[in-house]
Amino acid sequence: MRHLSLTARTALWFVGVAALLLAVFSVASWIAVRTAMLESLDEQLAARAQAIIALCEWDRGQVECEATPEIAARLGAGPDAGIALWTLPDREPLLVEGAPVAAAAIPAQPPLRTQLDSVGDWRVRAAFAAIANHRDDPPAPPDAGVLVVTTASLAPVRARLRELGLTLAIEGIACLLLAIGLGAFVSRRVVDPLRALGAAARRVADGREAAVPRRGTGDEIDRLADVLDVAFASQRAALERQARFTADAAHELRNPIASIRTSAEVAQRAERTPAERAGFLDDIARTAARMGATVEALLELARLDAGAQPLRTEDCDLSGLARELAASIGDGIDVRGEPVHVRGDRRLLGILIGNLLHNAVRFRVSRVAVDVRRDPDGTAELTVTDDGPGARVADPQALFERFRRREPSPAGAGLGLAIVAEIAHAHGGDARFLDVAQGAAVRVRLPAT
Repeated sequence: MRHLSLTARTALWFVGVAALLLAVFSVASWIAVRTAMLESLDEQLAARAQAIIALCEWDRGQVECEATPEIAARLGAGPDAGIALWTLPDREPLLVEGAPVAAAAIPAQPPLRTQLDSVGDWRVRAAFAAIANHRDDPPAPPDAGVLVVTTASLAPVRARLRELGLTLAIEGIACLLLAIGLGAFVSRRVVDPLRALGAAARRVADGREAAVPRRGTGDEIDRLADVLDVAFASQRAALERQARFTADAAHELRNPIASIRTSAEVAQRAERTPAERAGFLDDIARTAARMGATVEALLELARLDAGAQPLRTEDCDLSGLARELAASIGDGIDVRGEPVHVRGDRRLLGILIGNLLHNAVRFRVSRVAVDVRRDPDGTAELTVTDDGPGARVADPQALFERFRRREPSPAGAGLGLAIVAEIAHAHGGDARFLDVAQGAAVRVRLPAT
């Protein structure tokens, strides 16, 4: 089943909500008008009943009423309305004009209150009233009174309600058609910026430069454009790093491969002595070992870049780990500091400290110092200092980039400090060169526990 587009779904939602609101408004309007019309009709019926009751009195031992057919006609009695008057309790008719409802439809023992109802096509108002005594007559019985029933046809009300319903239906259809047009317009206004963003994303995916469009309103679309700009910039930077990384790796491996090939070809010549061949084989072994270290470093960086190597969060003592690695490397490394604990991957932190120590040992004159301390702000600092010739570059921080070497560099592929920076970043820290009077110093800051 094919799914509707975002434009169609937006338009349908808009039209659906508009149709629901129109339906609710139309029904509420129809009910309100019907209620108002019935209340007005009931008031008219009540006024007629009270007018008839005012003409009734107790005279000469019976109920008398001065209402006549002419008075009833003036009060509205006719084919579409009626007035009926009965005595109580015997229910003798005194006046029946127009189209009343029979007295049998009225409760046999009614309370002295008004009753409203609809009987068939008629609206009925029944009024009960006790008759006041005439001062010259004997008192009227307690149950003496009159029952007045006024009726009116509901046909005019229903005709008006049908007209109102037809009017509301026509207006609703017109409003619904307008809502369809507005829904199409609104959906395009909502979706068009997304289409523009999608077109810019396709251009970026094709490797072309593309400016992410903005409306300048600061709304969600503009914020999405800001996010896409950051994502596209990150993607471009990643592609550039990948291309540079590939080119640098190829360059780094080209010379060792050429050296191995040359040594192998020379060693294969017949005139070479066994001692000479052994020397060439030693060169090949050393070059292969250097290539292996370079490849291992490249793999480590690739794993860090891809995030394919999840960090194992365990408690690690930086000073204890530095002492272990310093003992395995050799003499001349002085580790100072109290135990400082961090949460991290012990293997990766070992690689970080090991790279710093090997780098410092490679450039030292006589000594390497390792200082581990905890800052008051809760940061663990590990500083490795050598007494060598220093960084000898204009921007020492650039040495944390891949394939950047200190000069003079006796060995190495220029990846050790890049791995240090990546591991520090993965643990929420950073790595920087420090200004020192002699030699070079690298400080790594990590969150302490």
